Amino acid sequence: MQNYIEYASSFDPRITSRIRGVEPGRIAVFEKLVGRPLPASYRAFLEVMGADDGGLNITVDGTASIDDLIAYYREELKPGVWEPPPDTIIIGVGSISLPEIGLLCAANEEPRVVFVTNKQVLGPYAASLEKLLFRLVFGCYRMNQEPKAFYTSSYESIGRKHVLAQARDLSVSLGFAALEFSDDVSFSGEKPGAAISISQYAKEGMSMVITANRQEEVDRIGAVFVQNFNVRKV
Repeated sequence: MQNYIEYASSFDPRITSRIRGVEPGRIAVFEKLVGRPLPASYRAFLEVMGADDGGLNITVDGTASIDDLIAYYREELKPGVWEPPPDTIIIGVGSISLPEIGLLCAANEEPRVVFVTNKQVLGPYAASLEKLLFRLVFGCYRMNQEPKAFYTSSYESIGRKHVLAQARDLSVSLGFAALEFSDDVSFSGEKPGAAISISQYAKEGMSMVITANRQEEVDRIGAVFVQNFNVRKV
């Protein structure tokens, strides 16, 4: 989590004044409800920002607060009726925009962040919790600079295919360097004077944000993606 705090602080030096961690006893209560050891990366997240993530909003419009998660496990989950998929810990609930968010805890691997519903994994959200946190900070701060433009496509308009790898390759050909928190769900890239963020979730269209020092550069980059991926400006 220290790397995340340093990265977030490079954009917002006051970030540490807005986040709030969870005491060990409260984490132990949640771990008992989950019924399995919490992954080290998630425990570190809870210790630093499990009570208040400072507005990062990993669930978009839901909650990742440990108090809400404890209430969810106690009141909403019912064995045999409504329960997490196997090997999954629910870490985000209550969103209108997204399903529940979970950690898929495969043996000897860093847990993937996934969208889940009753007993079923719907698809990936991020390759790891750390990558998701860095991606959200990048989107919240770096990609919120002007001028910028948003582009999107439907799943049908891109041939009902996952095309993020091709979009990443096109970005690199345009001079963007891939940031280390890019994964198979989202690409984040920068070059002097410009930045790009592209996401495509399972069986969905592609969404993209471009920011640059000049509007002409934003439009020039966007036009390349319009031509190659049939995205449209929104």
